[in-house]
Amino acid sequence: MSASLKILVVEDNRTNLALMEMLVRQVPNCVPISFDCPKELMARLPELEFDLAIVDYQMPEMNGVELISAIRDDPRFAERPFVMVTADRDQKTKFDAIHAGAVEFLTKPIEPVEFKARIRNLARLAEAQRKLSDHAAWLRAEVDA
Repeated sequence: MSASLKILVVEDNRTNLALMEMLVRQVPNCVPISFDCPKELMARLPELEFDLAIVDYQMPEMNGVELISAIRDDPRFAERPFVMVTADRDQKTKFDAIHAGAVEFLTKPIEPVEFKARIRNLARLAEAQRKLSDHAAWLRAEVDA
């Protein structure tokens, strides 16, 4: 793999956030960028860059579905893979998350082996997307030259 993949982790529970950060660091070539407050993330979004996002569903001020929708409104992140983490087993929550752009789901409590396997697989996808995007940008530059 090339440059480290930046994994955005948004979780209001600090214990769960610390666990997910630790597990992300155990996935080869991945580094976490963490937020425990969706509003703070949105305030800093213009300066952020990430390859994959892991978002908790139940958070104060803004739930995970609303957050994913708001992040996806930024064209830079429209195609990024998002993982929804929730203890909620409601089908409507799942459908809302899929509609907002979640491509994967993890249930709480987090199971470390499953978490790392799914993040590893999505990291491969994110890296492939990055390479494709870089190649497309290179081709556009060559055509414009």
